[in-house]
Amino acid sequence: MLPEGRGIHDTIGGKSQIKSTSIDFAVSTFFRLLLVGLWISQISLGASSQETSSSRQLRSFTELYPLASEGALLKEASAEGGILRVTEEKPAKERLRYLPATNPSFPWERIVQKRNVSFFVEALRLVPRKATGPQASPQAPKDSAVSTVSPPGSSFEMLRIYGAISRTRDLSGRLYHSHSRNKDIPLFEEVTRIESLRNQRAIPDPSGFTSIPERETLFIKLKDANFGTCFYQADLEQWDRGLLYTLTNARSLTYGIIPIIGEQKLIAQIYLEPLTEGILIYALAGSEVPALIASQVHMPSAIEKRLNVIIQWLVDGLR
Repeated sequence: MLPEGRGIHDTIGGKSQIKSTSIDFAVSTFFRLLLVGLWISQISLGASSQETSSSRQLRSFTELYPLASEGALLKEASAEGGILRVTEEKPAKERLRYLPATNPSFPWERIVQKRNVSFFVEALRLVPRKATGPQASPQAPKDSAVSTVSPPGSSFEMLRIYGAISRTRDLSGRLYHSHSRNKDIPLFEEVTRIESLRNQRAIPDPSGFTSIPERETLFIKLKDANFGTCFYQADLEQWDRGLLYTLTNARSLTYGIIPIIGEQKLIAQIYLEPLTEGILIYALAGSEVPALIASQVHMPSAIEKRLNVIIQWLVDGLR
């Protein structure tokens, strides 16, 4: 107990002075509380950083195909040519054999919206990773976002995917086997981006990008071996942990003066996601075809050929 009338002060030379022990105690307590606060904040920041890092980790093939036979589907999808399957029935979820378990669910219903689709084509490919480890380059050169393979990493590989999709001109000159001519001929030629359907001025493909837009729409003009000059609308959107690329015919497809497929009646959806095993490519395509045309031309095989060429374009861009 302090002496009465003295409180926590001593009178020295007629002046009041705070004891040095009280100052030491206050300063010590302050710094202890400060250190505790910093320690707690570091724990919080560390946990937050760990969560961010974890959220960017790549999924495995089996996470998207949990019900597939162990290893069999992965092996088939990784083989040269992958899986390409035509089903001559109206699309329904139970008929889609290779639908990935994305979250949100893959929007397969879009192919039947405003279209009386009587067949569909599914494709599944896995582009294996060719290089891993510190010797692989962490950045792609500015003139190509896809030519360099890096260690597994969601951000970089998403840029690789976006780069492959963006190189529209590389679709030009891609071959398919024509049974009527008994030789390989270019399916698409003179492929280029254009400003819009109204202003068809050619514009270059982008390069040197460092980010991916959440959504993007572009227009493509090309010369098709069977349908002549064609116009397509391509819509790109971030979906789950990948990119969803949707291609529709912006104008009717014709054979000479004969209309074959009406405007917006052909659609292809392509989902790409970086996985631990490589880059997943899942595609679903379908079309509404007038009954008279369907009785004369086997359109499922025609769409199958075009989807196969488009997927190979993406595979080559990712390698």
